Amino acid sequence: MDLSTEQKAELKLWLDQGMTLTEIYKKVTDDWKLPITYMELRFLIDDLGLNFSEPKKTANNENTKAQTPELPEEPKLMHSVNVTVDKVVRPGALASGSVTFSNGISAAWQLDQMGRIGLIPGKEGYKPSKEDIEEFQIALEEAMHKSGF
Repeated sequence: MDLSTEQKAELKLWLDQGMTLTEIYKKVTDDWKLPITYMELRFLIDDLGLNFSEPKKTANNENTKAQTPELPEEPKLMHSVNVTVDKVVRPGALASGSVTFSNGISAAWQLDQMGRIGLIPGKEGYKPSKEDIEEFQIALEEAMHKSGF
């Protein structure tokens, strides 16, 4: 995907500001109207040699932190989409597995050598909702990370 010089600069600014990948994904798809998947965006950031940054701390933030006790880390949200990774990968795929969407319908997924995700629905003609696709991409990234990818 080709971004303009202005888009690359804005993407770098968002990363420097400490925005999360999910926040950036929403801006790219909503503001720029780019048809990109969550994982494609992650690869694009890597391809551009950009890195995620910690949010900038101000003197005010440090003073506030010193006055308030440390809060325990919030528990991870449970996904309404469940993703598993196959131990034996489908032929021709880099990785594969299955997904169960929020409505209980399952599909197989596979990741090809170009980083594209393919879905093979268990029910003919089924198309998951936009929200389920977004959750699937997030859950897939987490599952792949846990599997060592």
